[in-house]
Amino acid sequence: MTKYYLKYSRLIMLFAFLHLAASVMFHILHVSDTIILTLLTMAMVLIISVKERLSVEFTSINVILVNIAGYLLGIALASILDLFLESDILIHGASTFLTTCLVGITIVWFTRIFNSPDTEERTPISEDQLMWMGLAVGIIFILRILVNALTNSKMFLGGGILSIVSGFVSNSVIMLTLICVTIIAIQYFHTIHGRVKVLGSLAVTAVFIVTVSGISALMVAYGLPFRIDLTVTFREFLELFIVALICETTIFSIIYMSDYAVTARRAAEAAKMKANTAQAQYINLKQLVNPHFLFNSLNVLDYLVAEGNTSQSREYIRKLSGMYRYMLNNENRPVVTLSEELEYTGMYVDLMKVRFPEGFLIETDIPDEDLDRLTVTYSVQMLIENALKHNTVSADNPLTVRISSDGRSVCVSNNLIPKIETSQSTGIGLKYISRNYIDRTGKDISVERTATDYSVTMPLL
Repeated sequence: MTKYYLKYSRLIMLFAFLHLAASVMFHILHVSDTIILTLLTMAMVLIISVKERLSVEFTSINVILVNIAGYLLGIALASILDLFLESDILIHGASTFLTTCLVGITIVWFTRIFNSPDTEERTPISEDQLMWMGLAVGIIFILRILVNALTNSKMFLGGGILSIVSGFVSNSVIMLTLICVTIIAIQYFHTIHGRVKVLGSLAVTAVFIVTVSGISALMVAYGLPFRIDLTVTFREFLELFIVALICETTIFSIIYMSDYAVTARRAAEAAKMKANTAQAQYINLKQLVNPHFLFNSLNVLDYLVAEGNTSQSREYIRKLSGMYRYMLNNENRPVVTLSEELEYTGMYVDLMKVRFPEGFLIETDIPDEDLDRLTVTYSVQMLIENALKHNTVSADNPLTVRISSDGRSVCVSNNLIPKIETSQSTGIGLKYISRNYIDRTGKDISVERTATDYSVTMPLL
């Protein structure tokens, strides 16, 4: 996480000094710096968004939140600095610099927290996405200038925007209603997503925000739901409407971003599980079509045929095909019952016992009530395969694999008889099992190795 912040620290500091320089220069010239500071802030957000390959929606939300938070934070910091500094130019410059730093750090935090944290390569932003991103930022920029013009007009001379915001937010009933209505609206927007074009979606969203803001401003102006005050002027309503628009836009942005993050994470988890399952299928298929596996299997089958052992040959072929059939039937199943996994494992073990008629033993201690519990597909078979791969099989010192369960987990263990010459372990199978259990339960498998034994314990699902 620290590296992630350091990645953008130079960028944030660069824009902070640019904000400071622009603020001081425009203050000396007695010219409003709103436009240039807004453009600089949006540029910073756009650079971070493009670097992180964020979606148009996510970028738009970031720009909105930065404008609202930056505007209010700048006013608040200027008020605090006014207590310690006497120079207007120092107050304005320092508040602008600090606001840019805080906004930059916050936007990086939002991006890291709410966007998918995966380090995997994301899809590059297309030209169409850049076009819509630019259009969205342009619209937000125009609205930002408009709101700034209104808030700096004579309308807010009665107490300032912060006091009006405080009065609006203090109406808890209205605020809770806004949050609930916004949540419902965002869920509805999900149902029409894909059926409405981008412009139509933006228009629906804008109409919703404006309508809800207008209604809530009217309710606060009239004192609802606590009292009724019919002496509201148009100026008071317009002040409240602008504040309501800012509040509702902030609420909508935060809820949308949270919803977007949850949806994206669920999609990422589903994709990760699918990838893990595909990897398991690849691992098993690679093993089954591995030249060594096929060579050994065909040699065993040739031996059985040469010996005239027709029944055992047919049984060998049946179990070999059964393993392939199991893989085909469970290619889209990340987990299976322990009973199904043991059936598949049994076919594999029977093939290995033909190859190693002596020196390879399997001991099973599984209560009947555990057979319907779930385990990761291919997990038990992979562990037995690893035991055979890394240990010597001989009649004098048998390799014994024990499979047991206790209602909470299933354990596969074996005595250690290391081969003198063995291929280096890649750990792919064990990593696959571990990753799947972490994804589904948040719990990892337990691996224990002593001088004489090796065991892997996996949670039952």
